[in-house]
Amino acid sequence: MRVAIQLFLIFVTLGCENRNSKEDREHELYFSSGELALKGNLRDGNKVGLWEEFYPSGQLYRRVNYDSELEKYPKRRQQFSNEGNLEYDSSLERIGNGHYLYLENQYFDNGEIEYEEKVEIIIDDIDEVGLIREEFSSLKKFRLNGKLVWERRFKNDVLKEQDWYDEDGSFVGKLVYTGGEIEMHFDK
Repeated sequence: MRVAIQLFLIFVTLGCENRNSKEDREHELYFSSGELALKGNLRDGNKVGLWEEFYPSGQLYRRVNYDSELEKYPKRRQQFSNEGNLEYDSSLERIGNGHYLYLENQYFDNGEIEYEEKVEIIIDDIDEVGLIREEFSSLKKFRLNGKLVWERRFKNDVLKEQDWYDEDGSFVGKLVYTGGEIEMHFDK
């Protein structure tokens, strides 16, 4: 909690920067103990490039690369426990003209994947409102034993299907969402 409050105050301080600057300005902020709390660059009041945040112990807490072509998705983000274990990892990759793949994983304390998300982003054209974008995504939830609990599939952030699995990872059933209705399909 103390770390969150200290980091909040740091971000409030960063928000007071001169937003008219066209140059990257390097920032380093420190805890009252003298340990580095965070470092990174601002351009026009926005985070750019690599930013790193630290626990008061000096251990890396979060690393984010803001040099991304899509505002909603950072190029790379990682978060670590105070013991140095990876808790969260995401990346954005351009796989073609106007075609991107975003991957995100969250981990249990034992290092096994708890959640896995894949988002395929297709940007077709620009209309009077802005980019015409389609997103197809899947989100999977795993048990501690590595077996799948469920998988949800979305189109443009709207849930379309959800598969359920038993404790052994065997398929149990499917929910299909269409036109405000829910259809249930069971294997057994």
